Amino acid sequence: MVTESRLGYYPEVVLPADLKVAMQAVPPVPQEPVRPVVPPTPNKVSTFNFGFVVLGGAFLILLIGSELGVLGMGFGVVLLIIQHFSIQSAKRAYTRNLHSHTVATRALEEYPGKKLRYEQELARYRQPGYSEQYRREQIAQELKSTSEPVPMSAMQQLTIRKGSSEAQFEQLLKQWFGATRIDSSLCLPIAYRSFDNNYYYPDFVYRHPSGLCIDIEIDEPYTGITKEPIHYQGQDHQRNKYFAEKGWVVVRFAEQQIITQPELCCKLLAEVIAQLVPGQVAAQSTTGILTPVPKWTFEQAKEMARRDVRDLYKTLPTL
Repeated sequence: MVTESRLGYYPEVVLPADLKVAMQAVPPVPQEPVRPVVPPTPNKVSTFNFGFVVLGGAFLILLIGSELGVLGMGFGVVLLIIQHFSIQSAKRAYTRNLHSHTVATRALEEYPGKKLRYEQELARYRQPGYSEQYRREQIAQELKSTSEPVPMSAMQQLTIRKGSSEAQFEQLLKQWFGATRIDSSLCLPIAYRSFDNNYYYPDFVYRHPSGLCIDIEIDEPYTGITKEPIHYQGQDHQRNKYFAEKGWVVVRFAEQQIITQPELCCKLLAEVIAQLVPGQVAAQSTTGILTPVPKWTFEQAKEMARRDVRDLYKTLPTL
């Protein structure tokens, strides 16, 4: 499995955090449903109140003229109040028990269907390759949230300069992945910038209908005209982070690699793509492993410019 690159070396592969989680996703084990236990049907609450009987008896005694009638009346009122609250409490309990009985009865009726679905899910879970299929589904879901690039304006395209080595590599990329998949005229808006230069300009963009976008970068140690150090350690961190936050994969090659090992650069890119959209990249017969190139510091880039190392490795044979 292609993972993020070895720290401090090219090629550099940067993956979005959520995409990394999806690539390592493990399907949950199906949980067998528990057969519901239905409680007995609750008995209805009797609303007969003995307090009324006592009150009625006491009233009759009171009519006769006995003092027991007054005492009985008081006792009957107390009994009436107690039984009233008791009946109300019993009614609430009956309502709760009846609800529990109804819910459990419905759950028992649904149990055979849940049991069948569990057995189907378990059979699917046990199938060879299901874990890989599950990961693919999670990856596909994440790719749908990738931010779309936008076309450069004619003025923007005029300001972007590409060297001969980049032009040759672009043609090779199109041979490997198809002219419709590779584009060098796209940019990504920078949401947190409000001034004119509010875009990032990838060297090349690989796009797939699944939503996958790969920022393919060719890093030189210094500019060709002013010899100013570029792409030194840490300089592109914020840029990489922004692309990853927008759901993009970033693949950076050293210029030396695309000049001396262009086919192996394409092979590594194909391996990244195959991990995310399998079956979309035609098989290639290229063998071998791309030679890592150490990342340079600012001071090392200045020394490389002094020695014109870009001119030196441009004379090296292509492997």
